[in-house]
Amino acid sequence: MRRFFASPELLRESSAILTDDHFRHISTVLRLKEGDLFILADGCGNEAVATITELGKGSLSVTLAAPYKAAADAGALQITLCQGLPKGEKMDLILQKGAELGAGRIIGFNAERSVARLDSDKAPKRIARWEKIIVEASRQCGRSS
Repeated sequence: MRRFFASPELLRESSAILTDDHFRHISTVLRLKEGDLFILADGCGNEAVATITELGKGSLSVTLAAPYKAAADAGALQITLCQGLPKGEKMDLILQKGAELGAGRIIGFNAERSVARLDSDKAPKRIARWEKIIVEASRQCGRSS
């Protein structure tokens, strides 16, 4: 079953409206229709089965079953990956593979001998990109956290 990430507050509701990236991916890319099921995960190991109730122009309405703890994450080791910042775009691949392998936390740091430095003006954009890479990798491999 397809898996999407949402805020923990959304999983506490019995119904929700999804817009933007979720809407585009569900309606256009996957071509899901009313009555189809998918999983909403909050990134903390909780999931809920969502049923599409209405497909609008720019949004879709879903009803959510009671949230439950994801079985795949129950009893899993808590892995933290610490990585000195590499040159170029190598961190993108490190983050992707780390998330796919099950790292719960990934910490990037400026090591003493690191050539690369995270500039304060570029940091917010780079961090946003890295977060998106981690979410996409987790979604692809079926992890809920």
